[in-house]
Amino acid sequence: MEEFLAFIPGQPGSQKGPLSRYLPPLPDGVASSWLSTHAPPGSWVLDPFGSSPQLILEAAQAGYRVLVAANNPIVRFVIEMASSTLNPDDMRSALADLSAARIGESRLEPHILDLYKTRCSQCSREVIAKAFLWEKKALQPFARIYECPSCGEGGEMPITTEDAEIVTRYRKTGLQRAWAIERITPKGDPDRHRAEEALEIYLPRPLYALFTMINKLDGLSLSPQKKQILYALLISAFDQANALWPHPGGRARPKQLTSPPQFRENNVWFALEGAISEWIAISQTTPLTYWPTQPPASGGISLFEGRLRDLVPSISEIEIKSVLTVLPRPNQAFWTLSALWAALLWGRDELGPFISVLRRRRYDWGWHANALNAVLSHLTTKLVEGTPIFSLITEAETGFLTAALIAAQAADLSLRGVSLRQRSGEAQILWEKQSHRDAQADIRRSAIDVAKEASHEYLKSRGEPAPYTYIHISALESLIKSAALQLPDDSLLDSFTETNNTLHRNVFTTWQGFTRYGSSEHSLEVGQWWLKSPDSDVLPLADRVETEFVQHLQNNPGCNWLEIDTAICAQFLGLLTPERELIHACLDSYGEQKPPGSGKWYCRGEDFPESRKGDLIEITKILTDIGKRLEFEVIMGNPLQWKNPSDQVIYTIYVSESAALGDIVANASADPSRCFIVLPGSRANLVMFKLQRNPQLKQYVDTGWRFLKFRHVRRLAESALLTNLTFDEQVALDPLTYTEPQIPLL
Repeated sequence: MEEFLAFIPGQPGSQKGPLSRYLPPLPDGVASSWLSTHAPPGSWVLDPFGSSPQLILEAAQAGYRVLVAANNPIVRFVIEMASSTLNPDDMRSALADLSAARIGESRLEPHILDLYKTRCSQCSREVIAKAFLWEKKALQPFARIYECPSCGEGGEMPITTEDAEIVTRYRKTGLQRAWAIERITPKGDPDRHRAEEALEIYLPRPLYALFTMINKLDGLSLSPQKKQILYALLISAFDQANALWPHPGGRARPKQLTSPPQFRENNVWFALEGAISEWIAISQTTPLTYWPTQPPASGGISLFEGRLRDLVPSISEIEIKSVLTVLPRPNQAFWTLSALWAALLWGRDELGPFISVLRRRRYDWGWHANALNAVLSHLTTKLVEGTPIFSLITEAETGFLTAALIAAQAADLSLRGVSLRQRSGEAQILWEKQSHRDAQADIRRSAIDVAKEASHEYLKSRGEPAPYTYIHISALESLIKSAALQLPDDSLLDSFTETNNTLHRNVFTTWQGFTRYGSSEHSLEVGQWWLKSPDSDVLPLADRVETEFVQHLQNNPGCNWLEIDTAICAQFLGLLTPERELIHACLDSYGEQKPPGSGKWYCRGEDFPESRKGDLIEITKILTDIGKRLEFEVIMGNPLQWKNPSDQVIYTIYVSESAALGDIVANASADPSRCFIVLPGSRANLVMFKLQRNPQLKQYVDTGWRFLKFRHVRRLAESALLTNLTFDEQVALDPLTYTEPQIPLL
């Protein structure tokens, strides 16, 4: 099995579907790609956490039988609905039945819409607002968003007196809130006050709308299919109706039940209507059964409604060939809301042990290590030796990764590799079920020594500074693989804290051979880390990625983005996995789509070796001619040297076809303020990107290095203004600039 894990990139996609802001943001294709090389089609795959419907459906669609322990009733419902055939007409019909329910003399739909009526500021006609905007803890909104069908006026407008009166009307009644609390936790329930606190994330008006609709749904005689559809639409409305939607729009991935400083109160009925397309977007007709009923050998899902610990005793009759899962990140907001929504729709008894999420408000990484270990320990009791366990983390950070690695170590899983893309928050971890420890601890070396050596060796192999997470995980990975990490039997919380303290105090300090760029005394995770005395000749990672990228693009004309990304990741393994942004920058510098927009990438004609060789000869000749014109003695070679009559080197000029500058700027012996790097204009963006990501490289360049583009060299040769006195001024007329690459991922 792998010791250094090749990252599987998958195809990044936009978050789609219901509850996508809570569910793991998983790239498409990762699950099926890994399974294709680790398990035969039709075999059993176990997901012990069931946190990602997308991963589960992808594995089933790829031809595997996926056994899922789904403890969260809302995620379980999403899996059920996503695996069914959802027809837009059926969904609209179900919503029409709900809209026709009577509220006094009115139908339900206009009754709910009237809650959001306002007046157009232009023509004074009544319109239905899409949303109202609130300040946190305010008693009334400060603005509304609407579009007037009569005059076309629309956008964000201040509220009116009528708007404020409607809000006040619903603020005075607590009937719906009391009914909701009773449905979630009856009187005397120890979790009742927690439910009351959680419901505070809903304003009175949307709460009234939601529970009016739930009451009407309970009283309707509908087919089971229509009820399921309306439950789905209501779950989307539950989410749209809470006060966790920041305004103006931004990152809306809540972890805590705390409303932002400004938030949207969305129109609940519009949310129901909009939810139809969300559910249709994730619908994939997939065989689904409920354990112990088995899906067909051609692939499908067997859903267990509960925890893995309760599933394990019943799975002896099947052979689990692999384990594939997304490790859940602690999310108090989603877990608490899931408990509320499930209780409101189906009753408190539906929650089972999941009701316990109401009792916890904060989750630290030590707690999470214990929680993960509780599941993984049950998992190992039913796996045969050698079973691979591939785990994905989609919001990776140091604490999460540390908790996962410690939890698995305590469960006697053998670590085979970790790969990481920190910037996009993606980590992939491969474990294997072992019947005994793989490694014997070297009693001559302390854990501190192992961690120091591992982190130093990692930075040497990288050849450039790294964010803290990389060196922390490199040290922890080495501790685990060398059996130098000794965990107590009683508490992983203590182990998590002790491990972090050991690394922080005894390894990752400036007196242990590290230096930091952009550091903060308050956090080790700010800035980037490097070695005080690097004694390695390894080229910077970015330069090696650029070289490998160019070779791949030249040798594989017409390849697509995913093929490029996968090929590069296969060359740079584990914690050396390059970020997507670096590969983007390389593609922007060297690639072109033919035809445009096709997603088929080719190396630009001018960047093939034969073309660039001609350019290098041409540019070298022009620079030689310019030097002689300025009455310098030109010493041929790379670098070129221009000497004055006193035999002093005035300018040193490196001509390069690439943006691989690390070796040049680190090892040059000349005065940097008299050094130039001459390169194609298409490399400018890539150079600037590298300077942004590598503070050591930027430090070198900032000592005085200057850049010239090929095109500007040609202009200088034709300039009548170029003299010894104007040379420095003239070369500065075409500086390097940076533009964010806009590369379509087709």
